[in-house]
Amino acid sequence: MSISRKLYVNFGAILFGVLVLYGVIVWAVHHEQSTKSAFGQAQDISKTTAHIRFQVFQNRLYLSNYLLSGDSREVEKMNDGVHQLSDDLQNVQKLATSDQQRSSLDTASKNENAWTAEFAQPMLQKRREVDAGNATVADLQIYYLQKDASSWLKTTIDALNIADAETQRILDLRRKEDDAAGSEIIIFATIATLVALLLGGFIYYQPTRRADESGQADWRVRRPGSQN
Repeated sequence: MSISRKLYVNFGAILFGVLVLYGVIVWAVHHEQSTKSAFGQAQDISKTTAHIRFQVFQNRLYLSNYLLSGDSREVEKMNDGVHQLSDDLQNVQKLATSDQQRSSLDTASKNENAWTAEFAQPMLQKRREVDAGNATVADLQIYYLQKDASSWLKTTIDALNIADAETQRILDLRRKEDDAAGSEIIIFATIATLVALLLGGFIYYQPTRRADESGQADWRVRRPGSQN
């Protein structure tokens, strides 16, 4: 193989190594952006579920305040809270990235809808009966206990806890993948750099050695007293 052809081949190998290194860098940047996006989405889910949990307790507090005082403003607050809770649950379900998250959030949503229809509304009606003189406070208390308020709350909170646990699992998994990818990137980049350096040295060494050998041969031929 001629020197010029070897130069072309070796130079092409260097370009290939540079392209590989470029590909590794592009993949690293893309992976980093993907990881940041996943972290951001997981954080949004965590914040929203925390707000949902707070709103669940608030709605029950508004209901309890109305049952104790009969103040209609507490009902208005509860109704606003129910609408806000429904919107938050719909939004967080759109952010969910796993079937486990979607399932648990769907359970929480259905349970809260059932709580409004099967617990809150009947309790509001019972309080109105007390205000109208058709029932006593004792009747209201017994009715409240029969509805088992704690079980409704437990179902929603358990579902939200499952969603949070799944979100944390996804975050931990992404961290491990990111750490592993970082190590792989360093290894690939180091290998590609070393290969490029070795090829560069080889390309430099080969023509230089041949030039030296050619120069020495010419010197022997042209040396005084040499046969020609």
